[in-house]
Amino acid sequence: MQRITRRTAAVLSSRRFGIAVLMFFVLEAVWIACSALYPMAFDEEFHFGLIKIYSQHWLPFFSSQPHGLGQFGPFVSDPSYLYHYLMSFPYRLLHVFTHSQTALVIVLRFMNIAFFSTGLLLFYRLLRRVGTSRLLANTALALFVLIPIVPLLAGQINYDNLLFPLVAWTCLLVADAYGDIRKQRLNLKTLTVLVSLLMLSSLVKY
Repeated sequence: MQRITRRTAAVLSSRRFGIAVLMFFVLEAVWIACSALYPMAFDEEFHFGLIKIYSQHWLPFFSSQPHGLGQFGPFVSDPSYLYHYLMSFPYRLLHVFTHSQTALVIVLRFMNIAFFSTGLLLFYRLLRRVGTSRLLANTALALFVLIPIVPLLAGQINYDNLLFPLVAWTCLLVADAYGDIRKQRLNLKTLTVLVSLLMLSSLVKY
C-alpha cells in the first residue's frame, strides 16, 4: 500500500503530469469551442455583439447610445469595455478574410482559451511561489480543470476569460511586493505595474 501511495505521489508531483493536465484542459476547451452551438450560456451573444460594435470604432468611447442597440443595455456608460474593445481588433482582421460568423466565433473562442490557459499557468506559478509543493499544486490544477463549468467557460467568448489571467498576474505582483516589503525594500517598478494592472483590470469587468 505504501508503495502504491509513493508511486501515485511521484506521478502527481511530476512535471509531465502538470503538462498533461494543461493539455487535457486545452483539448476539452477546444472541443467545446468547435462543437458547441452559438450562442452559449454566460451571454456569449452579448459579448460577441459588443465586439462587433466596437470593431466599427477606433476609440472605445461613444458620445451617445447608438440607435437600435437597446438589447446591449447602456453600454456607452458601462466601464467594462476593455475586453470587447481589445477583441474588436482581431475581429477586424479576421473579417477581412471571412464573413462567416461561425469561423469568427470559433477563432475568438480559441483566443479565450489562450487567455484562460495563461491564467492557469500564472495561478500555478503563484502556488509554487508561495511554497506549495508540486504535488499539491498539480493536484489542485487537475481538480480545478475537472470542474465541468471551467472548460465550458474557457471555450466561449466571455470577458471573464481575460479577467482570469489578470487576477492571477495581480496576485503574483502582490506576492512580489510583499516579499520586497519583508526584505525592507521597495521596488517601484513592481508597484507601478501592479497599480497599472489594477486600473486596467477594472475596465475589463466592473
